[in-house]
Amino acid sequence: MIPERDQRILLDLAHVADQAGIRFFIIGAGARLLMHDWALGVSGGRTTTDWDIAVQVPSWVEFERFRTTLLDFGDGAFAAGRTAHQLLHRMGGSVDIIPFGNLEVPAGTITWPSDGQQMSVAVFSACESLCQSVDLPGGITIRAATVPALVVMKAHAHAERFVRGESRDLRDIDFLLRTYAEHFEEERIFDLAASLLASGELLIDDAGAYLLGADIAASLDLPVLEPLHSLILQAAETYGTIVDTLVGPTWDDGEDALRRAAWLVRRPL
Repeated sequence: MIPERDQRILLDLAHVADQAGIRFFIIGAGARLLMHDWALGVSGGRTTTDWDIAVQVPSWVEFERFRTTLLDFGDGAFAAGRTAHQLLHRMGGSVDIIPFGNLEVPAGTITWPSDGQQMSVAVFSACESLCQSVDLPGGITIRAATVPALVVMKAHAHAERFVRGESRDLRDIDFLLRTYAEHFEEERIFDLAASLLASGELLIDDAGAYLLGADIAASLDLPVLEPLHSLILQAAETYGTIVDTLVGPTWDDGEDALRRAAWLVRRPL
């Protein structure tokens, strides 16, 4: 169930994008809420009041036109935020608009004209093809990144942000590793991982991580998966900094479970 405030934000976004002929899809924690937490009734993930959207536009002129259209919509539904890509909604919460497409220079990177800040959008085009539809009230439909696509996008974002001491992308990945099995009936899990489960190499509690890795491998090409490979290899190292960030430097069941999950995700890749 999508909360009323978030429904209103998404409906306003969809209305303006439709008027402007702009294609967008939900990314970030919002995509996780739509495609995983709220869809399956899963709790325990990181909450957010921000909605991140990826917008395919041919130029910065078109990006600014879309932003202006949002600001002019609905008697002040949106207001300018702290940055060029942030808008505030009158019901609370905010929207971060990340453009990609022909304005990437070089390919996979955008440079904000306002301050020269660079941002990686290397996997946006690949992940857009994996989007699924989400129905909103009134027959309105929006698109959101699937969980496999989201994990890969989170790995790319983590590669940029972890050097600044940020770990939210890593925590989102860890949460999805632990809960992805909720997408499957137990009988289906046994069908997909029968040999590993029968041998005892795969524990039933870790099956979601294994299946998530299989879905990622089936969905995306290897070049796009490079940051995810690096992340998983680092997580598998004894006392690695990735694990320390999540569960602290002590060796306990939580750390052991994370390493096992990391290797299970790596196996199908």
